[in-house]
Amino acid sequence: QLSDDQRCQKEATHANGLFCGFHSKQVFALYKGYKRRNALLDTLDNEAPEYLKNAREPLANDNFEAIDDEKTLREVHSHLFDKYVLLGNVIDARKLHHKHFYSLDVDYGHQAYIDKLISQRHIVLKAMQRVEKRTTQVLYQKEKWFAWVREVQEEEEANDEKEQKKV
Repeated sequence: QLSDDQRCQKEATHANGLFCGFHSKQVFALYKGYKRRNALLDTLDNEAPEYLKNAREPLANDNFEAIDDEKTLREVHSHLFDKYVLLGNVIDARKLHHKHFYSLDVDYGHQAYIDKLISQRHIVLKAMQRVEKRTTQVLYQKEKWFAWVREVQEEEEANDEKEQKKV
């Protein structure tokens, strides 16, 4: 059972004699669920922002220094966050399916794929951190520029007021 980790005592009559009727439906539903999430993950990669589609560096090495636009940085961060969450869902669904229904099978390919997804999730997390850092840098530069412009405007206004008093 998924809820209490107890072994099913019913006769295995479905899915090549591996599961009872209820659990064969459950294992198939979990299988469909993680396959659907995998399909969403694939389509999410196809809908990536232009910067990520045309990136010359791999995501693991990109510092996002080429982006100076706050909007682009937010789009990239949003996409990476969605991918991070979806990767977590795919990993959890696959682990649940494997743990409860095929824990005795020595399926190294399945575990290798889960490890690959975990590695990819870690890369996405680090990339999100670098995007946040770059966003902070861009906003700081904008703020410094706005402060400089404000100073110049205040000086001009002060000069204008002096000239008006003279006149």
